[in-house]
Amino acid sequence: MKKYLILTLTLLLVFVFPLTGYASGNIENTYSISEDMVLLGSGYTEDGVYYEVYGEEYYINPHARLSVDVERTVVYVGEVMPPATMQWSEKMSNIYMSGTLYLRSYIYNASTNRTTAIYEGTLSSQLLIITYEILLHNTKKYLAELMW
Repeated sequence: MKKYLILTLTLLLVFVFPLTGYASGNIENTYSISEDMVLLGSGYTEDGVYYEVYGEEYYINPHARLSVDVERTVVYVGEVMPPATMQWSEKMSNIYMSGTLYLRSYIYNASTNRTTAIYEGTLSSQLLIITYEILLHNTKKYLAELMW
């Protein structure tokens, strides 16, 4: 009885797991850069690791939108633990946008020696930031006048 149980488990492991991808060894360990993505920037981390940032280009009507939700793909050379957040700024339709992006997921591909990280977040235009600062300043000024 034990022999049949062991034989059954062995056959199960050999034939079922490779079909489902758990033991097949040919699983693709990478995120792909789609044709819609363009190189938005590159640089070096504080540790000296080279990286490139890819994403879709956005065209913004300067009178309509002051912030945009983005997803950015960062490709690091080597096996890297990406930071949980990243400050990012870029120019969209001649408008400078900046904000904090948050790590959604990452994966290391040993065959290419690259770590690919996906970040998401909201970028706001400098106009929005300046407007907020002016509003805050005017509110403080108004409150100070009320106190007198």
